[in-house]
Order: sequence, then structure tokens, then C-alpha cells
Amino acid sequence: MEVVGAQDVRKRGFTLIELLVVIAIIAILAAILFPVFSAARERGKMAKCQGHMKQLGTAVQMYISDNSERMPWQAHHVGPSDALGTGASTPNWAASLFRYVKSRTIFRCPSSVSRMTMKDPAPIPEIVPTDRTQISYMFNGIAIGKPLSACGHTTKTVLLREIQWYYGVGWLRPEPNGVGCWDAWYQMHFDGNNFVHADGHLRFVKLNSTPGNSNDVFWNFDDRSYTAN
Repeated sequence: MEVVGAQDVRKRGFTLIELLVVIAIIAILAAILFPVFSAARERGKMAKCQGHMKQLGTAVQMYISDNSERMPWQAHHVGPSDALGTGASTPNWAASLFRYVKSRTIFRCPSSVSRMTMKDPAPIPEIVPTDRTQISYMFNGIAIGKPLSACGHTTKTVLLREIQWYYGVGWLRPEPNGVGCWDAWYQMHFDGNNFVHADGHLRFVKLNSTPGNSNDVFWNFDDRSYTAN
């Protein structure tokens, strides 16, 4: 056997076609695997968000236990520049719960982004988040300030949900008059959202299963009739 010939073959290296085939295979594998990695990363963020919301749900239960079974109170969704504690000039749900969780990061979903990065809707000065206020969860405005006994469907009615952006104030939806249910602007994970209910349990709900009517027990804390205007 000619040994020199075998050595020459080994030294020849790859042809252009062989290199192109390898590159094509790598590109195909990347196209297959990148979405998988992205979904896995988002599931990790979703799990962390669920941990945050569970802690907030526990904080709600602790708050009402200390406050005659009443929910945290807030005048409106436009609030102070620092909604989380020391700088809060007016009462809001986030400041009320902060004393129980002792962590500002609990109030933000890892998947949320600053409202200031969004082109639509346009940024509003009073909701610009600071390094102290980054809130990406909303409290049910129909429930705000009301006694837990007013809720006839504690396992079905929502108290907290998450949103795509983080703000600098504690926001409410639906508003106390029942107007303004949440829609597709607020979906967060895999076409759905995490929700904390009045009894404290957390549930993931797909957007197409989220009622759009504020009179539905999903939103309506006290079973009163609310009219959109």
C-alpha cells in the first residue's frame, strides 16, 4: 500500500462544497434550537414571576389580616413618584404590601420592560420608573379598599395580574367604576398571564380565556353592576 498517497489525502483538507454543507447543517440546527432555548429562557422568567406573585398574594393575606379584613386602598392609578415605601406621598396598594415583602424586585416581572421604551402608548411623565420604583403588576381596582367578605367568589375573582411594562406607580385595572378590563396589551407569557385570586392562589390563564366584561366574576369583586362609559 502506498503510504504517501494516504498522507496526501489527509493533508488535502475540506473542499468548498464540504464546508458549505457543514455551514448549512449548523444553520439548520441553530434554527431548530434557538426557539427551544428562547422558550426555555422565557419559562424560567415565568417561573420567577410566579414566585413574585405568590409572595404578593401572601402579602395581601397578611395585610387584610392586619387591617380588619380589608384590601389595600388607593385613590387612583395615578400616584406618587415612589410607590414602594419611603417616598410614597399617598397610600397605594404597592406601598401597603411592601412592608410585608421587604423587596422592591418582587414587584416586577423579569419579562417586563420599561414603559419608556414603548412607542405606543406614548410615555407619560408621572409613570416614569425610577431605580426605586419598577412595578409591573396591577391590582384589581374593583376590589381596592373593600372587605374580603364582599367577595362572593374568592377562588375565581382576580386581585393581581402582570403587565408588559414596568411603571413608577402602583396601577389599578379594572378601575373602581368597572371600566377598563385588560386585553392583549397585557399578555406576558405564552399568550397568557399569571393571576393571583382573592383566596391567595395563583393561576395561569390564556388570553382567549380571560373575560373582557368587568361584570364577570373573574373581575367583579363585589357582584355589583358596573357600566362602561
